[in-house]
Amino acid sequence: MTYDLKIRGGTLYLTRVARVGARLGQGKVSGVAMLAPPLGAVTGTIFGGLLGQSVGLQLVFLLFLPAFMWLAWRQWRAGAAEVHQATR
Repeated sequence: MTYDLKIRGGTLYLTRVARVGARLGQGKVSGVAMLAPPLGAVTGTIFGGLLGQSVGLQLVFLLFLPAFMWLAWRQWRAGAAEVHQATR
C-alpha cells in the first residue's frame, strides 16, 4: 500500500512538472522543482531551531502531537478501508 502510493504520487508530480515545463520552459520549472525540497529542509530546520530555542524542545514536540495523531488516524483509517475493500 505505502509503496504504491509513493509511486503514484511521484508519477503525478513528474507529470505535473512536465506539463508546466511544456508551457513555461523546462529549465525554469526544473530549477524550481529541484530547489523546493532542500529549501524546505533548510527553512524548517532554522524555524524549528529558533522555536525550540525560544520555547523549549519538549513544548515544540508537544505542539506537533495533535497533527501527528491526526495523520496517524488518517493513515489507519485509509488502511482499514483498503482491507475492507479487499475482503469484499
